[in-house]
Amino acid sequence: MVVELGVTSWCNYRCSYCVTTVHARRDDALHAFDRHPVDAWVAAFARVPFELSLLCRGGEPFLDAQFGRFLAEVTPKLRYVRVDTNGSWPPERFDAVPVEVRRRVQLNVSFHPTQIALDAFSKRVDRLLAAGWHIAMINYVMEAAQADDYDHVRDHFERRHDIYVNPNPDAFDPAWQGKPLIRLGGQDRFRALLPALDVARKTGEPTAGKPCSFPSIAYFIAPDGFAERACGYRTAGEPRLDFIQHSDQLRPLATPVRCPQPTCLCLDRYAFLDEVEARGREIDLLAEYVRDCRTHQAAR
Repeated sequence: MVVELGVTSWCNYRCSYCVTTVHARRDDALHAFDRHPVDAWVAAFARVPFELSLLCRGGEPFLDAQFGRFLAEVTPKLRYVRVDTNGSWPPERFDAVPVEVRRRVQLNVSFHPTQIALDAFSKRVDRLLAAGWHIAMINYVMEAAQADDYDHVRDHFERRHDIYVNPNPDAFDPAWQGKPLIRLGGQDRFRALLPALDVARKTGEPTAGKPCSFPSIAYFIAPDGFAERACGYRTAGEPRLDFIQHSDQLRPLATPVRCPQPTCLCLDRYAFLDEVEARGREIDLLAEYVRDCRTHQAAR
């Protein structure tokens, strides 16, 4: 099973294109470890009766100092842990996290050129790697005007650290999310960079009603500790589940369901569409994606 944990809604970035509700001030935000102590979260994950992959999201998860202790205690109990982060946190703040945990946890580090210059971001990546953290991918979130910089950014991190840089279009930019003819023009920018599957999904082609297994095997857990099936899918009469108290009641569905969303931008989710045959086969979904993208770019 897959669990997406909303660690916090607090974020230190102000990205105009963010698809997640975030808060600039800690006091306005929701925090998983304010609602329930770390021990309660770790115990709840240990009671899930299935092999589990954990995806930690925010906001910015590492803004909460307790997140380090959570990772240190929960990671050895799970098969796969990944954190989506902007990497803005000082690594020394999390020195108490064992080195073996830092190497096991995959970081998907986002580069937002509207928020930080490339040179400063590169130094940030250097510090995280020097501290023993595992950066599995750099997610380059770009507005249309920044697409021409992709090759330079990709080559920089490939040469420096052999880290794949993912071209991720701004979800709201009309250059690739607007009317059909505009969207097709936006797709042209990405055909040489991404497999056709990913071009279609990341530029907003419809998924509503398509059979997909992700809501069947995945839950989203909000910072308040309540869980619901991923993507907003609900079976008849199924309530939100108190994960802290009843995590042993998480259950996969036996068959795929119809996608309840108009589009799907998330590589973890659209990998499980029935029409996608080459993804969703490995526990490490990010490795599948990076492999396919690198193979595609090498062949162009």
